[in-house]
Amino acid sequence: MGMPWRSSTSCATSVTAEAHAAKEERPGETLPSPPRRSRFGPVFGETVHRAIGHALRDPVLAPAAAVARAARATGLAERQGDAAADVGRALAALARAGLRRTPGPDLRLEYPIAIARGGALLSGYLDLVGAAGGGLAVVDFKTDAPPGPDLSGHAAYVEQVRSYARILEELGLAAAGTVRAGLLFTAEEEIRWVDRPAG
Repeated sequence: MGMPWRSSTSCATSVTAEAHAAKEERPGETLPSPPRRSRFGPVFGETVHRAIGHALRDPVLAPAAAVARAARATGLAERQGDAAADVGRALAALARAGLRRTPGPDLRLEYPIAIARGGALLSGYLDLVGAAGGGLAVVDFKTDAPPGPDLSGHAAYVEQVRSYARILEELGLAAAGTVRAGLLFTAEEEIRWVDRPAG
């Protein structure tokens, strides 16, 4: 998976911003959902994201050690135990989905994507994209409080990860209908798949 870039344009926006705008403009939804944030603040969220990467790159690294390493860069001083628990749950969820492995040609972290749409450059970073089940899986990590039984209160997140999946297909990195899109809330031990391949 090389870095996919399409033609340059004069205007740029992020996949996240587009997803939130699309959610707010969706007919039948009169009130936008409140902003979603990490349970314990942005530094906690950044630490968990980094620590998941450290743990995947170094399989013998325990979650607590991965968090300690990440915290040296982010400055997280408190709630390192909570962060380690989040990392442990995330790794277990990735393992069940066949996505817990060392990053390489078939699994990438913080993978940059960009595509021209309607005169604007749409760009973003995929937390994780990997080969799985004959296609690709895109997983976005979230350190928010986990949702209830469904994702109805997280429409912007759903649109964001679905947009990532569509862009991968548009760039020709996967055949249509072969990209699974999922949200991994690190306070729980599962991936919430929002799309599945056809068939």
